[in-house]
This record gives sequence, structure tokens and C-alpha cells, in this order.
Amino acid sequence: MKKINILASLCTGLLLLAACESDRDSNPTVKMPEGFTLYESVNANNPIALEQSDKMYFSVKEQPDYGYTATVNYQVQVSLDDKWNDATTDAKATYGSVEDISTTVDIEASAKGVAKAIGLLKGWKKATDVPEEVMDIYIRIKAYLSSMADQPCYSNSIKVKVYPCYVSETLPQIWYMVGTAVGSWDNNAGAEGEKIIPMTLKKDAKYDATTGEGEFTYTGYFCGDQLKFVKTPGQWTPQWGVSYRPDDGTPDPAAISISTNGYYTVSFNSTTGSANAKIEVKPYEGDAPAEFTNWELVGDFNNWGSDGVLTLTQNTSVKHIWYGDVEFTSDGEALFRTDAAGTDNCGGDTFPYGLKTDNKIPVQAGKYRVVLNDVDRCYYFFEIKED
Repeated sequence: MKKINILASLCTGLLLLAACESDRDSNPTVKMPEGFTLYESVNANNPIALEQSDKMYFSVKEQPDYGYTATVNYQVQVSLDDKWNDATTDAKATYGSVEDISTTVDIEASAKGVAKAIGLLKGWKKATDVPEEVMDIYIRIKAYLSSMADQPCYSNSIKVKVYPCYVSETLPQIWYMVGTAVGSWDNNAGAEGEKIIPMTLKKDAKYDATTGEGEFTYTGYFCGDQLKFVKTPGQWTPQWGVSYRPDDGTPDPAAISISTNGYYTVSFNSTTGSANAKIEVKPYEGDAPAEFTNWELVGDFNNWGSDGVLTLTQNTSVKHIWYGDVEFTSDGEALFRTDAAGTDNCGGDTFPYGLKTDNKIPVQAGKYRVVLNDVDRCYYFFEIKED
């Protein structure tokens, strides 16, 4: 009997040891790597023509050491001078990132994405700004785990020679909300922010280079029970309700029903085309967003507030949407703020639409309807077209 007890205890101990080993395998201890090695590129001395190329290829010696075999995301970053400074309130970042994400040590990046990053760093606004000569750029790789995206590590940088090119991209195809849920069925061109509410760009989402379709979101208060989406202000087709209406010959779909007034989060994914959009409306989770009593726009156009400010108008039904009209007589920079002290503000890296960053928004000369969503921190400059 004693032998049986000893054997039973031994087996139990082995089972516990195996269970612990299994638990360590499924819940590994993650360690943060200091960096990893990026090989030299074949384009170090042989320039690549970005306009005629589809991809650029890079290889790392081995994946960063996280203490276990992990699926690592790799993203190519570009600098003009091998300086890798993040953005501050006073200066822009000295590097740009290419949208493509790879998960193997053989990394691909869109040549046009690299060209776009160069153009943004250089401030090129048209094809004639681009010199017809070889230029040196610097590449490094950002690596991160999906579960720890805010804790990346970086490779060494390498020099690459390129023939740059100008990349003119299609803007994201913004969809707009109408209906009692947002206070009005008025679908008038030029009423962005006042009557029709634009969906928000989604962070890190990609938008089709030809159609502009992609992933959009929105967080805000719904004050009524009916909601639809339209693609073009002033037109009722294409539109989405409970089904898709591509043209005037198709019956008008019923509106999406909103059960009770309150804060909601909306997802609108048209990645596979307008007709195949996936729409989800669900109650907002979390504390109610902070409410503001003022937002204003300042910038080079009004000497950063010294010559007065553009005070935005608050939407009467959707309290977190602000709008106004502005004219920029020249290219420059601008910033949304709540007051002269800058208690809260919203800048950005892109124009005419963008999400908040610490940089000032690079605006272009023209007349615009300005819209700011102070929950999602998305801004829009819709061009006002003269009749």
C-alpha cells in the first residue's frame, strides 16, 4: 500500500510539473528586446526608381528576441537625414512610416508608400516639386507585438538610393450620417457638420488608392431613432439603411433603428466596396465623453490668434461636432484649440482630413467648411466650391 501511495504522489508531482511547463508555454514571460539587425539593401549603391517599382524588399537577420517564438509585426520607416525624432508640440517628426505591415523577416514595403513618406517629409505638393535626380534616404524597421503595439523596438538604419516620385493619393471616401439620430433628415451639400455628420477615419486603417473606400468609425450621441448613411452630400444615392440603395431606380431602404437615445459607437467598413459595406451600431462602452463649450481654429492665417480666432459653431443636436467656414489665402499651418491657453487642442499630420497628433495641421490655400469631432478627434476641411 505504501508503494502505491509513493507512486501516486510521484505521478501527481509529474502531472503538476507538466501542467506548470504547459502553462509557461501558453503564458510565456515576455522580455523586451533592445533591437535587431537589418541587412544592407541591394539599393545601397544601385538606385531604385520608385515610380516604376511596385515593392521594396528588406531583410532582418533574425526576429527580435521576445523570450519566445512570437508573431512579430514589421513596419518600414523612412528618414531623410538618419534622424529619428518623434513629433513634439514645436516640431514635426523627422521620419515617416510606410503603411505596409509584414510578419516575416523578409519585409516588403510599397515603393509608392516609400515615395509618399519622402514627399511628406519634403513637403512636396505637386509632381514638379520632385527633383529628377538620385537621392539618399535612410530606412529602419519598427517591430512590435500586436498585444504590445505601444512598446516597439527598432533595427539599425541603412542608407538607400532612390529616384523619388510624387504620389497623389485618393482621399478617403467619407460617408455621412443623416436622420433623426443625428438631428436632421436635411441632406444638403455644404451642410457638413451642421446637418449631416461625417464618419471618422479609423486609426491605422488603409483606404483604397482608387476608390477611397475603407474602414470608418464614429462615437457620439444619438438623439433620435432613425439613421441612414449617404455617400455624397446633396444626393440620396448611393445610400445605406437596413440595405443598400445604389441608384434612384432602387427602392428606398428603411432606416436603421436606434432603440434609445444615448452614446453609440458606429463601425462602417466599405473595404470591399460600397455595396458590400458592413455596418455595426452598438451602445458606447465607458464613461460619457467630456463636453466642451468652445473650440476655435488658429494658425498662420490669423497670426495664431493675434488677429482674432475662428470660433467654431457647435451642432445643436450632436454636441461633439463643431463646424465653421474659413479661407486660407496661402499654404500654412493651423491648430484647433479650446482656448488661448491651449487647455485642449487638436493638431494633425494630414490635410484635408486627419486624426489628432501633436503636430500642426499643414493646410493649403482655399475656402473650406471645417468640421471637428471632439470625441474621435477627427478633423475635416471640405473644399467650398464656387458656383
